[in-house]
Amino acid sequence: MQAFPSHIQCYQTMKTEKILMILRVLAWVILVGYAINFASQLFTFGWKVFHPETFGSTDATPPRSAQDALLVYIRVMSFILVLSGMYVYLWYSVTGLLSRINLNNPFTAEVAKKLEGIAFVLFNLWVVSMIGHQVNKRISWDIDASYDIVQVSTEFLLIAGIVYIISQVYKHGVALQQEQDLTI
Repeated sequence: MQAFPSHIQCYQTMKTEKILMILRVLAWVILVGYAINFASQLFTFGWKVFHPETFGSTDATPPRSAQDALLVYIRVMSFILVLSGMYVYLWYSVTGLLSRINLNNPFTAEVAKKLEGIAFVLFNLWVVSMIGHQVNKRISWDIDASYDIVQVSTEFLLIAGIVYIISQVYKHGVALQQEQDLTI
């Protein structure tokens, strides 16, 4: 006797495929959004570095000189650009992962490797944001102003750990599936 009638299994598979398709589209939309954001930040950064006369001080406590303002801008924007680029790479990896998932054979070494890569990108995002926050605090102290631009997100560390554990479960699933294939 079957645990589930075949039409219920078919419905569940179709429902899962639709959800997976929606996630793929959503991941691509987010990737394009982050890529546009990164490109606009990169363009603005390049423009301000090569045209320093466009710097106008609107802060209540401006840096001591235009040269100081440019150096502060370069330091802060460097971290923002690295983080923004890492977000683009993260979502590129997620779109790659979602395109590789096959519901008929979900436990593959490729999916496990992609999950592990995403976990490392998330961990690196946390590390870079921590470094950026410390540099930001130092800059704020040096120029006697409060700039809190680079935020520290401890959630990245938690999510990286969870994704890494899931990747290890996938690796174990791959090993079990290979063992089952050998016994059949």
